[in-house]
Amino acid sequence: MPGDARWEKVEQLYNAALERPEAERAVFLGEACGGDEELRRDLESLLGQAQGGAPGASVLVAGRRLSAYQVISKLGEGGMGEVYLAEDTRLGRRVALKVLPRELAGDPARKARFIHEARAASALNHPNIVALYDVGSEGGIDFLVMEYVDGKPLSELIPRKGMPLKEALRCAFRSATRSLAPTPRASCTATSSPTT
Repeated sequence: MPGDARWEKVEQLYNAALERPEAERAVFLGEACGGDEELRRDLESLLGQAQGGAPGASVLVAGRRLSAYQVISKLGEGGMGEVYLAEDTRLGRRVALKVLPRELAGDPARKARFIHEARAASALNHPNIVALYDVGSEGGIDFLVMEYVDGKPLSELIPRKGMPLKEALRCAFRSATRSLAPTPRASCTATSSPTT
């Protein structure tokens, strides 16, 4: 599509998207772009800037595809990233997709911490820790792909003032007994490795 005609189409679709509620924009873009991923990325970028690209503006929107992962919805955010529910289109499973927030994506120290988190998580294998499936970068967005565990967010389970001591000890005891449960080849004194 020649440059002028393309930008006229971008402008037209951009204005049409802005007129829709934010929750409907992903579906609109999917239909309007008709498989033109470059056009869709351009529009998503412009719409993100329209939201100010400011702290709190989401990095991804529902319907956006990042590598093999189709974003379904935003699950939450914290100091180190935003987490989205996504569909792994290769394996047909739901995953949690964690990305650096917009305001931290250009910070080399935060990017290094993000990668350090990925390496640390990939070295762990425990029933109470989600598995890390993938790490990647696409279109300037760094992301981690983790096991999705359906349930209540910690913010609903742990009160703002902290968990009562009795409840915290009960949770810690449950976690400890699961991780120390003997396996057929484990002795009752060897807790550091189930194979000794």
